[in-house]
Amino acid sequence: MDFDTQYATATNGKQSQIKNVWSCIEGVVKDQWVLIVLVVLVVVSSQAQIPPAHQGLKTTIIQNLAIAVIFFINGLTTSTQDLVKNLRRWRCHLYIQATSFCLTSLTLFGLVAALASNRALMDPNVLNGLIILGCLPTAFSINTIMARKAEGNATLTLTESVIGNVIGPFLSTLLAHGYTSVNAWYSRPNSAGGFGDLLLRVFTQFGLTLFLPLVVGQVVQNLFPRIVRRIMHDYQVVKLAPLSQLALVWSGYDSAFASHAFSDTDKVQIVGVVVICVSLFLVWMLVAVAVSSTFLSRSDNVAAAFCIPTKSPALGIPLATIMFAGLSEEEMAKVYIPLIIFQFVQTCLCNMATLPFRYWKTKAGGQRESDEELVARLIRPFSEENLDPSSVPLLSRETIRGYYTVDMS
Repeated sequence: MDFDTQYATATNGKQSQIKNVWSCIEGVVKDQWVLIVLVVLVVVSSQAQIPPAHQGLKTTIIQNLAIAVIFFINGLTTSTQDLVKNLRRWRCHLYIQATSFCLTSLTLFGLVAALASNRALMDPNVLNGLIILGCLPTAFSINTIMARKAEGNATLTLTESVIGNVIGPFLSTLLAHGYTSVNAWYSRPNSAGGFGDLLLRVFTQFGLTLFLPLVVGQVVQNLFPRIVRRIMHDYQVVKLAPLSQLALVWSGYDSAFASHAFSDTDKVQIVGVVVICVSLFLVWMLVAVAVSSTFLSRSDNVAAAFCIPTKSPALGIPLATIMFAGLSEEEMAKVYIPLIIFQFVQTCLCNMATLPFRYWKTKAGGQRESDEELVARLIRPFSEENLDPSSVPLLSRETIRGYYTVDMS
């Protein structure tokens, strides 16, 4: 072999290695773009915030619009038949909701009691924020988005989100009132009643931003199945759901940095809250997977794993505001710290968990769906159109996974 041939072979080998490395990086970026953008948004919000005079308007617009978009997209892409079918699974609902409320609230209450044994360990307002966090219902958007991305039962996840946030205003208020009424040095009893106001505010907000968009999406999907399919899949409109979730997280951190919640709190305590949030989230998810594997399918197990450990920040803020109405603005900002940090933690860990869950769900022989079976399941809402799955190449497995990726070309 002459020199030119050897040189060409070596060059081609290096180019091939570079191409493989780039393909690997590109694949990670495509699959984990939500996490990457989330980190960028948090960094940006730490350096520049919306002016204080416009914080209230920003929070109102972002929270209401983002939640409405997420549930409208869910309504457009979720099979009505699957939704009704999952609503009938009362045993599964009882298990997930009881675990979501009881496991998490008892865990955090016990942890707070242990931390409170030394008054120097944690600010009392941060301790009360941890208690509020444990009492919240399951999240209403991130769990459904990630369950769909992990190829779990996203319809069951959506059903649990709706149920959890319907009973949340009652049950979360009851639990939070019970845990914060104990005779402890860190307790901040409710000084302004306000349970009726809390329920009215939460149900008004959720009625307009959660339930109404979901119902409208279901109606539009069943009236115009072809148009909905084309808009959702041809134009990648489904990506508005994770983008709206990112807007919610950015809004929370922008408000926290603008109110100096992090700068006014001891840095060691903030690190402690981060460690607590990460550790408990992983423990709750592992417990959910272990228990669910005894009686649920893998698809339903993935749904439970994303429902039980996640928490709804939209209910946490108004609940804390009513429960601790007598606190100053600085003290209230410290109550919010665990809620804001956990929101970031659950978004990051849920996004990273989609990879092992997707592999775990499909690794066993004979359990992975063919492309035709997957397409047939996802286009069930359009069955009245008599579509043949094999005639819809648009909905290949790669295209479905591509709903949550970015076009790198």
